[in-house]
Amino acid sequence: MSLPPVLPKIVALIDQARRVDMQGMQLFVASVAEDVVIAKLEWAKPSASRRQIEDAAGILKIAEDSLDRSYLDPWVLKLELAKEWDDAQRIIST
Repeated sequence: MSLPPVLPKIVALIDQARRVDMQGMQLFVASVAEDVVIAKLEWAKPSASRRQIEDAAGILKIAEDSLDRSYLDPWVLKLELAKEWDDAQRIIST
C-alpha cells in the first residue's frame, strides 16, 4: 500500500524544517519559500480559498528569481496542485 502523496511531503517538510523555541514550545518552521508556497496551495485546494492562492502568488512574485523550480514543480504535480498553481500564476501576471 502506498502513502497518500501529501504524507511524503509532510515528512520532507519536517526533515527540512528548523526547530524554533517560542515561549518554551518547540515549533517546526518551514525553512524555504518553496515549502510555504506548496503548503499554501495545499490549503487552498480543499477550501477553494482565494486568500491562500493570493498568499502563494505574493511569495512567488517576491521570490520569483530565487525559487528552486526543480524542487517545486515535482511537488505541484505529485500533490495535484496544477489548478491552484495556475491560479497563483494568473494573479502574478495581472
